Amino acid sequence: MCTNFIIFITLLFAGMSGGLINYSNTPKDKDVTFLKSNLFKCLSLGVAASFMIPVFLQMISSNLLEEVKAEDKSIFILFGFSLIAAISSRSFIESVSKKFLNQLTETESKIDELKARSDEEEKEIKYLKEKNFLLEGKAYRSDGQHQEALEEFEKAIEVESSDRAWGLKALQHYHLKQYEEALEANIVALGLEHTSDTQTYQLNWNQACFMSILKQDIKEIEKHLDIAIDLNQDLKNQISNEKDLSFALSDENFCKKYGIQFNA
Repeated sequence: MCTNFIIFITLLFAGMSGGLINYSNTPKDKDVTFLKSNLFKCLSLGVAASFMIPVFLQMISSNLLEEVKAEDKSIFILFGFSLIAAISSRSFIESVSKKFLNQLTETESKIDELKARSDEEEKEIKYLKEKNFLLEGKAYRSDGQHQEALEEFEKAIEVESSDRAWGLKALQHYHLKQYEEALEANIVALGLEHTSDTQTYQLNWNQACFMSILKQDIKEIEKHLDIAIDLNQDLKNQISNEKDLSFALSDENFCKKYGIQFNA
């Protein structure tokens, strides 16, 4: 006979037996009509509790079900477990359900923890890959290989679209005298989360310089300069000597605002 069928019959018989025991132990008060529905309820709860035994055994890491054979005493142990569960059906069902939900919550918590750890590791790997490309790009730039440097910065962006990578890409376009591309890349960098105040003022200073080279709106140039100077006061002293700001320095109001002598 199939082992699964033996287990099924054992659980069913134990559940019904426990239900009948509960039914027979129900007080038969003379003022209360003992309806047939009580028998059905007792049997239903008993069978339900009995069929929760496999779940209970799984929760306590028992291999009892695997040991069950027709001629083996394990079948009687299973019957005993199931009978006890059926007799205490209400409390057993509540207890197992509560324990199962607690285990499920703990499992979900562990899964979330592992996922968070995995995400953190993935983030760290991305950071290291990006950093490697940025270092390679800086090395090429220091050797005067500007096109190769630009390619490395673009590889870094493919790994992680950060303000650092876009900012270096913008500077590389500047070194290649590709000023419009430099401005576009720097705008992207400004729109991303900045890694530090230093990065913020550098990006805004570069933005002002790129806009001045392209002879764009003086007020917009001033806006970015003000942000940069607010974070680093030393930059104010550099304005008059910054050749990239020549266009802005040709404006009298601009010079007046920053206390620079205007030369018509």
